[in-house]
Amino acid sequence: MVRLAAALGAVALAAAVPASAFSFFDGFEGETTGPSILNYAGFANWTVSDGTVDLVRSGDFRIRCRTGNYCVDLDGSTSNAGKFRLNLPIVFAAGETVAVEFWLSGNQRNGATDAQQVWFDFAAPTNLASAVWTNGGVDTVYGPSPGVVAFGWNVSLPGTSPFLRYGVVFTPTEAGSATLWFDDWRAGNDNIGLILDDVSVRISGAVIPEPATWAMLIAGFGLVGVAARRRQRPALA
Repeated sequence: MVRLAAALGAVALAAAVPASAFSFFDGFEGETTGPSILNYAGFANWTVSDGTVDLVRSGDFRIRCRTGNYCVDLDGSTSNAGKFRLNLPIVFAAGETVAVEFWLSGNQRNGATDAQQVWFDFAAPTNLASAVWTNGGVDTVYGPSPGVVAFGWNVSLPGTSPFLRYGVVFTPTEAGSATLWFDDWRAGNDNIGLILDDVSVRISGAVIPEPATWAMLIAGFGLVGVAARRRQRPALA
């Protein structure tokens, strides 16, 4: 009986499914199949405002993208770096895990240090059960945080810096939404900026058994109880 109950429990765990799941990735591969496009504003998933950015083909201008054939120079070619905003609204429910990740390198053309301000803005103050903030591959862990309005990075990298990982993973205690955007916080004017590649957003819910699985679990617990009672029954003289 106990073995049967254990087997039922194993089946129940195997049948458990995420409450919800969402995945987004942009390596800028779908924008073109041709050469680099300076001052590009036709992104499928992004809006460029207050300036320009360049869509760069790996190998052009001595720039190597992290993966694939394309990446973005966040300081375009008009002596006015643009604001670069993800159009996708990052919508989450209470208890879900939200993971936002992106990669930045130095300008790859000279040794000068370039800077970028990055913000992950919540639509309204949001209570978080926990969060991990990644800054250049270094993680900082936060416990419960009430009324969070943004996670921000002021990223400064020398031109020779390789691609480094940035992002945040958090679990909200309430539903909400947020937006990711990039802005040259020092008003770039040299047409050479940090290089952005491989932006991802992943949202996953807690593992919750399906209705049929609950029935299996209850049956298993009942069998365990029967077996325990039988073991406790005194032997007849």
